[in-house]
Amino acid sequence: MYAILFLGVASCLLCLVTTPLIRKILLRWGILDFPDGTRKLHPHTVARAGGLALAVSYPIALAALLLLPSSQAADFVKRHLGFAVTLLPAAGVVFLTGLLDDIVNLRPGQKLVGQLAGAVLAVLAGVRIVGFSDHMFGSTLSAVLTVVWLIVCTNAFNLIDGVDGLTAGAGFLAALTMMVAAILDGNQSLAVVTAPLAGSLLGMLRYNSNPASIFMGDCGSLTVGFLLGCFGVIWSQKSTTMIGMAAPIIALGLPLLDMGLAVLRRFLRLRPISSADRAHIHHRLLDSGLTPRRVTLLLYGISGVAAALSLLVSFVQGRLAGLVILVFCVFAWYGIHRLHYIEFEVARRVLFQRFRRVLESEIAVVSFEERIAAAKTIDEYWEAIVRVAEEFGFAQVRLAIGARIFEETLRPINPVACWNFQIPLSETDYLEFKRPVRAEFHPWAAVPFFDLARNSFRQNLERFLHYRERKPSETLFASSPAETVSTESAL
Repeated sequence: MYAILFLGVASCLLCLVTTPLIRKILLRWGILDFPDGTRKLHPHTVARAGGLALAVSYPIALAALLLLPSSQAADFVKRHLGFAVTLLPAAGVVFLTGLLDDIVNLRPGQKLVGQLAGAVLAVLAGVRIVGFSDHMFGSTLSAVLTVVWLIVCTNAFNLIDGVDGLTAGAGFLAALTMMVAAILDGNQSLAVVTAPLAGSLLGMLRYNSNPASIFMGDCGSLTVGFLLGCFGVIWSQKSTTMIGMAAPIIALGLPLLDMGLAVLRRFLRLRPISSADRAHIHHRLLDSGLTPRRVTLLLYGISGVAAALSLLVSFVQGRLAGLVILVFCVFAWYGIHRLHYIEFEVARRVLFQRFRRVLESEIAVVSFEERIAAAKTIDEYWEAIVRVAEEFGFAQVRLAIGARIFEETLRPINPVACWNFQIPLSETDYLEFKRPVRAEFHPWAAVPFFDLARNSFRQNLERFLHYRERKPSETLFASSPAETVSTESAL
């Protein structure tokens, strides 16, 4: 326990000391982040690639503990340092990818290649999501899902790095949560690797909080997300089922939720997933009038609640764990609702209304089809037309056959302000529907009805031509339905 505490304190102090030195180097080398007035709202140029301070303080804290006179502490670290050593190449690849992006601005595809390489190395080092032992392709499925998980976590922390101190603070809370869970669960190897990360991020907050004098950069945010993704998988391995992943998912809930929302938003807007925008959670809060400091503190609070829920999920069983997960989902849904994303509001409205409209139109069309199959006279046919027109919400319907006009007004309508849908049945005959302009209407919902109405008239075209000489009570259709004639709809 004292060794873990030492790792956290030592890494924090080291980060406090090394960050100003690294900031001077970055300013001298011109590795800077410039404000653009839209997404980057900081008032002046700030050094980026502050993740270098994390890369220095993390391993030095581990090495310092090994050099302590107390052999007991050194032996403790040596016994549990194997995981950190095996994970070093994978983390190094992700860190170098982020550092290159900070210096030369890599393309999204190039960054993804580096992240993929790091994730594969992590899987080879033993970072694997468990719970697929009974599956035929369990090993392959586990490896694929682990790689996807690590890439998602890596980019999730990169996406929330848009307001001072948010990535460092959210990362600190997540790392602290995993360290506490590891200590309570007796997983000393996990505690050894999470303690210096938590300490380093706490030290980084001294310079990264608003107003920030150094930004973490991609080398910092990508590495933090990648390491927390790895630690989350190790945390979940105490459970033999996929439910073990619930705790790390909740602990990393804020960045994961923000990334999921970003992907959905860009998908709905038909934009590339890798495109940048100004609609992340922190941007929405800033646009609501909150200051950057208040936005950060609010999101810290949300991350803290998620951390507490993740610990509950990790140490409770059965229905209580399910209840905690449900509480988290309700909490997340409420937060999304409060952000008032236009994309989701429109998508929800379109999906539910269109589904209802499609269902109603299909029912109306099938009902109309049954009625016209049973119709024997033109008056019965007209009655079927009127009934389905009412179901579709038309205000007026008119049928002109030869010299006879059928017309029905279903509700009051202004003839000047209305939609007019006319279906030609022959050179002189037509079927016409009217609907108020302001009334909600989806023409695609009535198209099957228009098609069926026109086709049924075309099938009995000869009878229509002779109808001018017939009496209204005479039979219009044959006892057996005529063979369907394929025609195109003309609206």
